[in-house]
Amino acid sequence: MLFAILNWIMILLAILPIGFAFSCFVEKVLKYRMKSISAILISGFVIATVYAEIFSLFYRVNVEALAILLGISFLSALFLRKSLWQFLKG
Repeated sequence: MLFAILNWIMILLAILPIGFAFSCFVEKVLKYRMKSISAILISGFVIATVYAEIFSLFYRVNVEALAILLGISFLSALFLRKSLWQFLKG
């Protein structure tokens, strides 16, 4: 049970910055702002799923795919840290 909770925490930490980066992209391109955390989490989950599907077409989905996803998530959190922190505080 503890392992399942840790997995969900890792998933949340991976998809939240990706979803937030996507919401910033949508805001710039379409001039639409995602206001709820659930919309950002769902968009991050969808992007991570599409990433895994595309990755599986060319290679098997394993530790390498997870490392790349976590790297992308870390970089997006690093570059958008101020706006992400303001969003999470609000």
